Amino acid sequence: MLDHLDDYVSGRLDEAVRAAADAHLLACPQCERFGGVYAGLVASLRRELGAPPPLDAGVARRLTDGLDALTREPGGP
Repeated sequence: MLDHLDDYVSGRLDEAVRAAADAHLLACPQCERFGGVYAGLVASLRRELGAPPPLDAGVARRLTDGLDALTREPGGP
């Protein structure tokens, strides 16, 4: 269950894995409690932090140009 917790809370699990996770949660009070606390924390953080501010177009261009230059250099990422 722990391997899938983030995807479960974010709604990114496929239907079969989600159904298996739901079945496990019904039978495992410990995971149900932990998952509930985790989901509450994630929801609270999303609410409090909100979306990041938009990136300035000039900054985005400089970052992209810098990353492009790094990938062209020998030994780059």
